[in-house]
Amino acid sequence: MEPDRMNGPRPDVPRSIVEKAVPNDHGGAFAWKPADFPAAIEAATRCGYCCVGGVFQFRFPGATYEPYWLTTDFLSRGTGESWSAYVGRCNEYTLSAFDTLLNATDWDAEVARCGDAVRERVPAGTDPLQYLVFEALFENENGHSF
Repeated sequence: MEPDRMNGPRPDVPRSIVEKAVPNDHGGAFAWKPADFPAAIEAATRCGYCCVGGVFQFRFPGATYEPYWLTTDFLSRGTGESWSAYVGRCNEYTLSAFDTLLNATDWDAEVARCGDAVRERVPAGTDPLQYLVFEALFENENGHSF
């Protein structure tokens, strides 16, 4: 059983998706280190979960900072589109958008853009990616989401 960061055990969340999720001190959605997110979305696809959006965050002990402009959106389900086709299309889109943002973003500049609270937590010369996670929301065909 995986914990719901706010409500305790979540036996309805497939372990294969969240096994490498990063704990969140404040509750909320699951998040992954950038290197771990592709495996999570692949597991979600196998389990029939569609990624309905995500956002990059800088996480520190006791604090989370969200550059809300660095997000992926979800795609609407097409008329007559099967759930499995929709899941595949959405998750492929999300992974592509995730990869584009991850690789095209100047993360040092984003640390500066987030302000003093983030700059003070990322020591000069430190790779800001070590503090970066991607928080994503998933939903299955029955409307169950996490």
